[in-house]
This record gives sequence, C-alpha cells and structure tokens, in this order.
Amino acid sequence: SNSAWANDLQLADNEVVKLFSEMPKEVHLAASCLACHKEKLSELEQSIHGKAGLLSQHPPGAICLTCHEINHRSNKPISIEKNNLDFSHALPKERACMKCHGSEALAAQFGFSPHVPSEFEESMHYRKVTIGEKKAPLCFDCHGAHNVQSMQAPNSLKNSPAERAKVCSKCHRGSNETFAMTFDHRPTTWEEKPLQYAVIAMFKTLTLGTFVGLGLFMLLDISSLIRCVVFRKKMGLHAHHKPKKVEYVERLTASQRWQHFFMLSSVLTLVVTGWPLFSPESETSIAVMNLLGGAGTVAIIHRTAGLVMIADFLYHLYYLFTLFRKGGKILAFPMLPTPKDVIDAWGLILFFFGLRKDKPAFKQFAFFEKFDYLKMNDIIKYIVAIIFPLVVLIMQPDYGSFLICLVVIIFACFMSSFKRKIFYSILGSGIFLILITIFTQPYRVKRILAFMDPWKNARTSGFQIIQSYLAFANGAFWGQGLGNSNEKLFYLPEAHNDFIFSVLAEELGFIGVLITVILFLLLIYWGFNLVISLPQKTFQILVSSVVFLIGFQALINMGVVLGMLPTKGLNLPFISYGGSSIVANFFGLGLMIAVANYSKKLHQQ
Repeated sequence: SNSAWANDLQLADNEVVKLFSEMPKEVHLAASCLACHKEKLSELEQSIHGKAGLLSQHPPGAICLTCHEINHRSNKPISIEKNNLDFSHALPKERACMKCHGSEALAAQFGFSPHVPSEFEESMHYRKVTIGEKKAPLCFDCHGAHNVQSMQAPNSLKNSPAERAKVCSKCHRGSNETFAMTFDHRPTTWEEKPLQYAVIAMFKTLTLGTFVGLGLFMLLDISSLIRCVVFRKKMGLHAHHKPKKVEYVERLTASQRWQHFFMLSSVLTLVVTGWPLFSPESETSIAVMNLLGGAGTVAIIHRTAGLVMIADFLYHLYYLFTLFRKGGKILAFPMLPTPKDVIDAWGLILFFFGLRKDKPAFKQFAFFEKFDYLKMNDIIKYIVAIIFPLVVLIMQPDYGSFLICLVVIIFACFMSSFKRKIFYSILGSGIFLILITIFTQPYRVKRILAFMDPWKNARTSGFQIIQSYLAFANGAFWGQGLGNSNEKLFYLPEAHNDFIFSVLAEELGFIGVLITVILFLLLIYWGFNLVISLPQKTFQILVSSVVFLIGFQALINMGVVLGMLPTKGLNLPFISYGGSSIVANFFGLGLMIAVANYSKKLHQQ
C-alpha cells in the first residue's frame, strides 16, 4: 500500500541521513545545486536513484549531497565525474556508492545485494585506484553518474553482454563479450562462478600444499635427526645425512646459473611490484608505487617480469628435454613420476619414522640435497638471527634502532672473514635498504629537507634543531652552569633524551662538550686497542662491534644536535635518559672488560 511504502521510504531516508552525518548541516546547499545544475537533477530523476524516491521528503536536490557531500568539505574540491580524487584520503569505499550499497537496511528496502562493496574492494579496479592509478575505473565510470539504470533493465550491464563489452572497451581495447563477463559484482562461489572458483581453489591448494609439504618434510627431517643422535648406539642407526661414501656433485654450469638467476629475479620482482595490489590501502604500498615511478611504470615492470619468468620456465623445460634425451632416457622430462619415485618416497617415510636405517638413494639431485648443497641451513640461521630482528624493528616502526643494527651488522661482516665480493654485496644491499626505507616514508623525507634548511620551517619540522642551535649559542665557552639550562624548560623537545647533548653544551659550554668528546674518543681508542691484542677472531668481532656501536651512536647523536645530520631518534650512550639504553651500554662495556681479562689470562698462560 502507499502508506506502507511511505513508511518504508521514511525509514530508508533516515538510514541515508544516518550514513551521511553532515547532511543535516548542509541540506541548505541543495537549492544552490539547482541554481546551476538543474538539468543534472532532471537527468537524475529519470535514473533508478530518482525513481526510487529517495530523500523525496527533503528539499529538492538533497539527493545530490549523497555523492557530492565530500566535495564541499575538502580543502581542494574534487570532481567526481573527472575522477580527480585524492586517492590517499578519499578512497572509493568512502563514496556514496559504497555507503548506500553496503547498507543492509537499504538493500532490504530496494532489493539489491549488499555484498557489492565488499566484492568491489576485492577487485583489481579498486586496488589500482587505491594505489594511485588515475585511469582505473570507479563505480560511476562503468555505471554512469546521473543516469544510472536499474539492473533489471534490458540494456543494463547485468543483462546486456554487448553493453558490458562496450563499457569495458573504454579502457581495454578490443574487449568482447567473453572478456566482459570475467568481472562483475557476483561473489566468487561454486554456484555463481564455477570456473573462476575452481581455478582459484586449485592455485590455493597447490600453494598451501607446497608450503605444508615442505614444512612437514623439514619437521620430519629434524625429528629423524634428533632420533639418530639420541638413539644411534641403541638402535644401530647410521649418522644422519652421512652416507658411507661421499659423492661430490659438479657445481651449476653457466647455463644453469643464468636460469636460476632469471627465475629468482623475476619472482622477486613480481613479489615487490605485486605486493602493493595485495595490500593497497597501506601507506607503504603507496610509497613503494611512487618510488618505482607510479602505477603505470610498476605495471610495465610487473608484466615484463612475468614474461621473463614464463620464458625462463619454457627454456628450462627445453633444457631438461634435450639434457635427458642425450642421456638416452625413455622419459624426456624427469619431473614425470616413475615407479621408482613411489618406492623411494615410501622408503623416505619409513626412514623418517625409524623403520629404515638409511635414506633411499635418489638418482637425481633431491630437494634435501639441494638444501644442503646451497647451505640453506646457514641461510636460515642468518635469516633468524639478522633479518628477522631488522624486520621487527622496521615494522614497529623504530627506524633509529633499525639503522644502528643494520650498520653494526655490516661492520661485523667487514671484520669477519667474508670474501670481499660478498661483503660488497652485503654493503650494497644495506645501502639500498636504507634508501628504500627512507624514501618510502614521507615524514623521513621531510626530516632530510628540514635538515638542509631548518629556517624554512622554523615553527614545524625545523623547530627542534633551531632550539638546539640556541642551546649551543647560550652555552658559549664556559656554559650557564650545571642545572641552569633554559632550553630544557619545554623549549627544546626531547631535551632529556635525544637532545641531551644540547643541554650539556648550554650548561657546561665548549669545555664540557670537549671533555665529553674526548671521553668517547678514549673509550673507542681503548676498545680498538683491545681488539688488536685479542688472539681469537670471534673475540675481535665481538669487541669491535660493541665499540663501533657505542662510537657510531654517539657520532650520530652529536651530528644531529649540531645540525650536521638529519634528525633521528638516537640517544647519547651513557648520558641520555633511559634505563634499557644504559643497561645495554653497560652490558656491552662488561663484555669488553670480560674479554680483556680473558685475553690477559691467555697471555699469562
């Protein structure tokens, strides 16, 4: 009945007003909209939105505010029709389309599916829009802005494959009806999209099965290792991974090395360039896209890497085919299973559970043999001991600690017995990692710009360093006296921690600064003198790393407060406030003293 429809429409209007909280304050703008855009309102009234009668009880043109509400509240007005959006602040899910079509109350009233926004957010269109691709389509690019039709209309995108192909061809030249049917807002289920669902399920199963299989293999391998070590004498088992006769394998040929290089580099490139699409809303993803030249450049790099990987895979198949044909094998492709593979797999399972003494003898380079050959055990140790802590620090984010740890690791590699070419590779990777972590975060770039000219932003990013200059100027030669600093009275931020050296300079003057620097130099000199006298390489690396850590941290802190380096949150060892920092510094100092005493005992013996 009309009364029931009016009641339901009133409930729908209340829901819309609730979704757009600013509408009651801006409803007076509706008359202003009609003054210039009356023809747009006429076009809107003929669309499905106008025929629904939504907000009909409000002033004429109030429905315009549902889409254009954000335009009147942004600092830089944006055009919804020209797709001129600020992607980092006005994401598509914040638009009117996503708000209304995600409401279960409105979906029940007007009979549309509320899952459309969630399906759109999983699409490639939404992900590309979010990371900054201005050519990627939004809702109004496909469905129209003011002339949106009902999905039940014969020529709608849902019911007309030809119309959908026409819309897709705006961006994808040569689109046909088959191509256009690959994307819609239906959920990917077996009932709705059986083919796509089957393909996605197959790839998920293969990926999950591969990692679960590798993980299970490694767990069984470790358990067999423990069993062999503990019960070797009792059960008469052989030592793990130590056959009676050791056979050495030839290293990879030049062709094999190039195949591995292209495969590894292409896969890593695909991961780096594809990750922003996996997590498009994070600031890091957007920063990575900007660093690599924008979404268009990244798309070219991504597709090129995909072509390289496919070409390398096809060449690898050809290489195996010719290699095993020359050997007179019946089966050209060694990846095809044979009866012996089944027997060997069963024998491996028996070995893992202690029902067989030795591993089966594989004719080819098996997975675990490649694992040992490439020294993956050492690589995993490095990942756990070095890379994992760095990842944790950068995710906090604690860039100061991350930078210190990375530089100390590079220094320890320099002091170790690494070959020079390996060290240069580590050094180059470290420098590249530092640059990446700096330029992917806008606030770090601002700190560098503020360091170059702090007076340009004297009240914002340059305020802290300017106050540090004033502290040094006030200290002069003799200082203001211990405890008489003015800058520490809420003028200089972090005066007790990162900028304690500025307070020291103001209170003790040039003399205090000079004595502090001399004390640090004496500590560094004593530390490296100790390193030279140590007989063992391990002790040399340990002590030199501790000395370098303290000296490098002091150098960075002093450079920052003097305006010689960009602002970074690193304290001054032994002086800045902070319990954990002082404990860590004295712990390192204790290690140095303990090693010195141990070295003295060795010399006496």
